[in-house]
Amino acid sequence: MTEANAHPDLLPWAAYVVGHHPRTLRMWHEGLWLQSVCDPGGMNDAALEPINAEIRDINEALRLLALKSKVDTAILVELHRACDQFEASCQELVLSPDHAEPATTVLGCAECWDMLELSKGVVKSSDELINWCDLGTAIGKCQFSLKSYGGDYEHYPEEADDILRIAQLLRARGKQLLSKAIEQTVAKVKGSAKRQTIGGLWKWASKRFLDVSQVDRRLREALVNRAPSEPVLILNEEHLIFRGERLMVSELSPSERVCLQVLVEYAGTPIPRDIMSQRTKVPDESLTSVISRLRSKLERLGKKSLQKGGGKLLRRVEQDLIPRGNDRRLRGSEERCGFYMLNLDPGLVRLEGHRRPDGRHGHARRSAREAAWHAWSEASGSAAP
Repeated sequence: MTEANAHPDLLPWAAYVVGHHPRTLRMWHEGLWLQSVCDPGGMNDAALEPINAEIRDINEALRLLALKSKVDTAILVELHRACDQFEASCQELVLSPDHAEPATTVLGCAECWDMLELSKGVVKSSDELINWCDLGTAIGKCQFSLKSYGGDYEHYPEEADDILRIAQLLRARGKQLLSKAIEQTVAKVKGSAKRQTIGGLWKWASKRFLDVSQVDRRLREALVNRAPSEPVLILNEEHLIFRGERLMVSELSPSERVCLQVLVEYAGTPIPRDIMSQRTKVPDESLTSVISRLRSKLERLGKKSLQKGGGKLLRRVEQDLIPRGNDRRLRGSEERCGFYMLNLDPGLVRLEGHRRPDGRHGHARRSAREAAWHAWSEASGSAAP
């Protein structure tokens, strides 16, 4: 390994993170608030994990940029303050969910908007770093937009144009990192749905968020000179592949298949029990046993993979994939709160060739997501930046 490879320039990564993470933090905050509104008595700290991880990334990114005098000092101070207040508000939302009433200002919302605004102007002194920051902003906005609209195949995220434009600016500067993958992903996101079955339209729509999330993860890993991560979980019409171990989809019951597909589509996001039942058509009284069987099969795949890597690698990661009700992060949630979650970064999940299981039009999912989003918007009293 050369010295350049051993000590990569981390400033592009730092600028990208400063632009990107405030947008995805808004996405995680929305999910946290929706969970608190649906059942404040069943709140837990599971949804805090992606928030805490991204706050740590932002703090490290700002430190790296400040050491090289690539930030506006006054904005830096305010951005740190907003991040700290946002993190504290999210923790309070979990510990005191009674604050999360739709009629009041959402706890943490003001701090979230402060982060969004301040992150726009904190990077300075380098056009290239500003481009990286802008690219992170565009990709983060695109992820949020696609997540909010779910499987609505008619939704076109305008941020896709910005992603392509900024990537072309960076390429003109000789920065061709993943330019082909970015162009291909943007083409998928921007492309109009062709005439096909409803199932085919659903397949096309539901993959877009995961595609953009995978490009985001690959970019961040490439910017710190790490080999890109392979998907941890791949689901297609024939196989479920988890940590390299393969299970025939035919070995899953129809109920297990549709539940797994919904969990994959919403990777990293808690799903209310009633929404899971509505989306999968699995009766509410059967969900606990279906999820339990699905979890056991995933655990067996995870244990096989870890055993092949050595006994010392065995740990509770496979049990964390779909957290149990007695998990400290989701304590009481399955039976009382009714939330389920695939605890994986969406950038590490791939959904291939699946159709919507009930064969219905995509707007059924869109309406539920939009209703929740409008409630969140009205409670926050703010428009999307």
